Amino acid sequence: MKTIDGNLQWGPTMREVHDRTDTSVTADEIQSILERYSLLAPRFPKNAVIAYFSGLRAATFTEDFFIEASKKVRGFIHVAGIQSPGLAAAPAIAEMVADILRSEGLEMREKTHFNPYRKGPVVIRNLTLAEREKVIAENPRYGKIVCRCEEVSEGEIVDAIHAPIPARTVDAIKRRTRAGMGRCQGGFCLPRVVRILSREAGIPPEHIVKNSKDSHLFVGRAKCLLEEGAHEN
Repeated sequence: MKTIDGNLQWGPTMREVHDRTDTSVTADEIQSILERYSLLAPRFPKNAVIAYFSGLRAATFTEDFFIEASKKVRGFIHVAGIQSPGLAAAPAIAEMVADILRSEGLEMREKTHFNPYRKGPVVIRNLTLAEREKVIAENPRYGKIVCRCEEVSEGEIVDAIHAPIPARTVDAIKRRTRAGMGRCQGGFCLPRVVRILSREAGIPPEHIVKNSKDSHLFVGRAKCLLEEGAHEN
């Protein structure tokens, strides 16, 4: 499958596990994916794979959605067992949950000032040359490329950090902007992303984490982060 970002996505495999933290992947599983799809891309170079990903989803034994009000906690709605159709079913699920909450006695008041339209963030790689020149003239940070592989600018990273739901970890910025998702997997842009996050969020570089509170990237101050203005170009 070709993603909207132009990458090839191979897989997945699926197996049942009993440990809710088990995200392990075996060499046999990886090999089976490569063998299964090699008919579609026989000349695909196996050493061109950027990364392998795995995840867990809570399925039910009935292989069906489990959507109902909790019998123990008033106001808590179970929405579980949502597997592959979840993305397409999300709007209908949301309406169903709203109906359940209404039937549970929650007073529902429609927002008179609700705006159904969300202005998307600036994505430099998707703009024409003229559009790029316009946004860079308004904010020069959009003209400074931080992630070369995915063509992500400093302005996009700053936008993510100061968004209504702020991105305050390296992985959060990665998910919002794709900085670090390219061929080098952050080998070039990681120090730059850390420096921007430190500056904008007021977090000391050595306290910045990859994802969770225990996923520290550094054990102390690093030279490349101490040199103000170094490695900017």
